[in-house]
Amino acid sequence: MNYDVHKYFKLIFSFIRNKHFTNFASMKKLFIVFVLLILNVFSSTVPEEELQVLWGSWKAQHKKTYQGEEDAKRFAIFVSNYERIRQFNAENEDSKLGLNKFSDLTPEEFRSQYASSGTRGGQTTDNAESTKDVDL
Repeated sequence: MNYDVHKYFKLIFSFIRNKHFTNFASMKKLFIVFVLLILNVFSSTVPEEELQVLWGSWKAQHKKTYQGEEDAKRFAIFVSNYERIRQFNAENEDSKLGLNKFSDLTPEEFRSQYASSGTRGGQTTDNAESTKDVDL
């Protein structure tokens, strides 16, 4: 199930479970909001062909090559990161995210490869801790 759809289902069921509606009219409004949210999620999905083109141009730009199963795995990670970027950008007007050379890495891979302990201003810092919430 698409992450967005799952999130919306959880939101709707939490309203129902916590009885945020008092009558049939409130429940009807909640259902209409739910349907509109679901339609919005499905209408904003990027077609597979466009994702493949984007993946190919991203790999060329960043000089990345993968074969077979590794290409499929990295593509899935790339798509997941791209969807998070799109969702963030849709929800935030003040700041925007974009694809970068790390877009084929999971957050865990990014932390393990690029976050390290070191010193800053005489203090020991643990960059792995400071980057635990980094999204690609």
